[in-house]
Amino acid sequence: MKILMASIFAMAAGVVAAAAPVKERAYAFRERLEIVHESGRRDFSLKPASGEFAVTDGVVVSVPKDADEVLVHAGKDFCDYLDVSMGVSARFTRGGKGAIEVVLGDLPVRSSRIETTEGGVKILAADSRAAAQALYHLEDVMNLRCAPFLRIGSYTRRSRFSPRMSHSGWGCDVFPDAHLAQMAHAGMDAIVVFVRGVDRTKGNSNYQDVNDIIRRAKKYGLDTYLYSCVVAFALKLI
Repeated sequence: MKILMASIFAMAAGVVAAAAPVKERAYAFRERLEIVHESGRRDFSLKPASGEFAVTDGVVVSVPKDADEVLVHAGKDFCDYLDVSMGVSARFTRGGKGAIEVVLGDLPVRSSRIETTEGGVKILAADSRAAAQALYHLEDVMNLRCAPFLRIGSYTRRSRFSPRMSHSGWGCDVFPDAHLAQMAHAGMDAIVVFVRGVDRTKGNSNYQDVNDIIRRAKKYGLDTYLYSCVVAFALKLI
């Protein structure tokens, strides 16, 4: 009995130790917020099952020739994901044919249709932002599969509401490009910036180029909302 109790207490101590928070240096969390694509997510022991399309080296990711900067950036981002996370070399093209092809068409707002066949993947999207979210969705599917394999079939996706906005998690009113990309991958379509004037934000007492934030956020399909940081006075009634 004593041996059993000692074992139980030892196991409990181990659980508590494992659950204890790990001390890290200040602001180390920012490094994680700047990782858009995690490396080494593929399990190379896995093989495509029957009814799956395998993305292999040399795959071409194609977008329309007249694609805007949001869609061009999303297409190149997807190639980077395949390389970094799945170990697959991919090539980006505008206006050409590809095994992974994005086209824009007549669909309800914020929606996309993903069609996967034995020969590749076709994404039909309402606009460039919906197309970008469809590509981010493919990343999620591959991450869960731990391999660049996609089930053959078709389905439609649609963002339930807009705007879906967020403040910066990196620092108050500070938006590095990598963090903006991470927000877009999480499904956000807008950011919020506190402002105290045309060139002042709550999180930065010095000059802040708000136009630069707006311009860089737009590249990731993110709108920018300016939230007026005003001082409220409480009136004491006599």
